[in-house]
Amino acid sequence: MATAKNRTRAPGIPEREAYYRRQFRRFVFFTTLSSIVPLLILGWIFNYYYKDFATARAKTSFVTQLEQHAKLVDLFLQEQVSKLELVVRSHTKDFLADKENLSSIFETINEKKGAFNDLGLIDEKGRHLAYIGPYELMDSNYSNSFWFKEIMTGPSHQVYISDMFLGFRGVPHFIIAVLETDGSERWILRATIETEVFRRIVEDVRVGSTGEVFLLNTKGVYQSNTSQGGKMLEMSVFPVRPFTETVKVEVGRFGITGSEKRPPMQIASYVWLNNPRWMLAMRQDYAEALYDINHVTYVMLIILLVSALAILVVTVFVTKYMMHATRKRDMEVDQANECFIQASRLASVGQLSAGVAHEINNPLAIINFENQILADMEKTSEMDPVFQKQLLKSLTHNSNMIKRCKRLTHSLLKFSRQTESVIDDVDINRLVEDVIPLIERDAASSGTRLILEPQNDLPTILTDSSQLQQVFLNLITNVIDVHDETGYGSVRIITQTNMNDKGVDILISDTGSGIPPERIDKIFDPFFTTKPVGKGTGLGLSICYGIVSKLGGRLQVQSEVGEGSVFTVFLPLEPPAGLKEDGGIK
Repeated sequence: MATAKNRTRAPGIPEREAYYRRQFRRFVFFTTLSSIVPLLILGWIFNYYYKDFATARAKTSFVTQLEQHAKLVDLFLQEQVSKLELVVRSHTKDFLADKENLSSIFETINEKKGAFNDLGLIDEKGRHLAYIGPYELMDSNYSNSFWFKEIMTGPSHQVYISDMFLGFRGVPHFIIAVLETDGSERWILRATIETEVFRRIVEDVRVGSTGEVFLLNTKGVYQSNTSQGGKMLEMSVFPVRPFTETVKVEVGRFGITGSEKRPPMQIASYVWLNNPRWMLAMRQDYAEALYDINHVTYVMLIILLVSALAILVVTVFVTKYMMHATRKRDMEVDQANECFIQASRLASVGQLSAGVAHEINNPLAIINFENQILADMEKTSEMDPVFQKQLLKSLTHNSNMIKRCKRLTHSLLKFSRQTESVIDDVDINRLVEDVIPLIERDAASSGTRLILEPQNDLPTILTDSSQLQQVFLNLITNVIDVHDETGYGSVRIITQTNMNDKGVDILISDTGSGIPPERIDKIFDPFFTTKPVGKGTGLGLSICYGIVSKLGGRLQVQSEVGEGSVFTVFLPLEPPAGLKEDGGIK
């Protein structure tokens, strides 16, 4: 029967494990998907809008920074123009032609910032009337200079600011000239701007490690040096943009001076100055300008990855726990079903035992009656003394066997609950003796020797004998089972009075392998068993514990690994008041 049962269950085990694995994968997949997808969508939305916001802020910063710088450059130039205009309007040509007067004026207008490099008074034929400066330019004639021709063709009081040029001195510079008319005669007050001072003003902007600020004229020629290699008076690779009075921002690849490599993506802003007509530009590598955006993107990506990994790990652990709980629940259900099946079988066996006991009792009564007739005949008949002795011996043996069969049938009737379960005086020694015949065969088949050591003067107790019979039967059967593997051993059953607690103790010990410490606390839990699948339901000790507790006693176990176990059943002399009033355990 056990083999057939295992054959029907075996195919279901791998199928159920495969089902658990499928459910595990599905739950992890769908839970992770439903958790990570919204997280990724929120991350993408946040990054999208933050990137737009940060890009707009970076462009606004470029616009604001260049506007302020353009105002600074324009303010510097207008300040120098205003100084020269004030000199022209406040003094005559003859006064300025005096070198001492011109030198005094030069020191006055140049004492704070040192913006002027030299100062000269030039007549309408391009000759110097007076000159103050570090160069020998007194004899120089500017009639053929481009700036002289342009300013002389304009109206009086015209202010002219030239592009950068080399001129007579052979170094890059630009001049500010004011044209004035004295009667019918024209003259020019010309000043050269100190190149280093002007360059510091233009370049006094830090735009990261890849940024630069520079000036271009309308032809795309540098009017200032750049931090990335552009030289004054060289042609710029940065394209000249259309004229605009407001700052414009563009993103593109504008080239790098002196480099043949493909230029990186850059962000650039530019604005045109009114006088002179120069384009002030500022540019920076796009990656550096938007470093904060990229940094936030990387950090967000790392956060998303860590969050996704955390979600995955938590989901796996939670799912494992759920699958473990489901597997455990299914096992408990299987064990419960097995228990119900076994209980049904036991009920059927009980009914069958009662029927068998009744059927056996009837023939036993007839045999006993016939045996009694033979005994009476032996007393009245005359027969051979030897035969008479043998017949008497046989009849006595038959009578003993009949009594033994009656005891067995009576025990079967008790076990099958055909006798009424009531609270009554019980002799524990006699009760144990009635149980032993029911399990002697199992003990003999496992090589286990049953040793009964009853206390002779053990007091009777008021309890339910039928329930206790089940307790002793289960306990002794369990300790016999621990010797199945060894094939030998002994079970010792000791009864003794417990004067301290006013009751009796029944000690059932075995010579088995003992119970490990991690299992001993669970041994009375329902469905907990150390027996192989199909051999035990894990309910026997739990039922025993419940019965003993209801009878007012206690069931304990002591065990040492390798030394065996001792189960101690304590039963009070009288049951609890409520149980006594009810008259039994229903």
